Amino acid sequence: MVAVDDFDCLALQTKCLVLSELRRSIWAVSSGKYAWPVPHHLLTICLLFRKTPWKLSITRKANARARLKKVDAVIETVRASGVRCNALEKALQLPKEHEMDPKDKYTVFSATSKGYRKGIHKVPKWTRLTLRVNPKGF
Repeated sequence: MVAVDDFDCLALQTKCLVLSELRRSIWAVSSGKYAWPVPHHLLTICLLFRKTPWKLSITRKANARARLKKVDAVIETVRASGVRCNALEKALQLPKEHEMDPKDKYTVFSATSKGYRKGIHKVPKWTRLTLRVNPKGF
């Protein structure tokens, strides 16, 4: 196994084998196999592996649609049970998955983005939030 300190930035940028070895080395360091800290240049290279893609893949879009449908099913089940609460009233006002435009399913309003929209996957914790309603006109 190659020691973590033996990597240099140029080799990391040019060789795929070195990148896979880097992943293994960083895993070994983070799992506690080695006592020394990870060098700074390796930590900055690790950010390459955590980049958010520019657009949603077909699979991620399908998963987002399925998630919306599951939430719709839960809301409908709670409504059919006869329970009354403010949260249910708010949830019933939200559009259902089949009523939403694709633009609203996969993007959200952002005042700082060009065109005032950004991909839903750029929102932190987007799978846990209700992002069905956007400002009128956007």
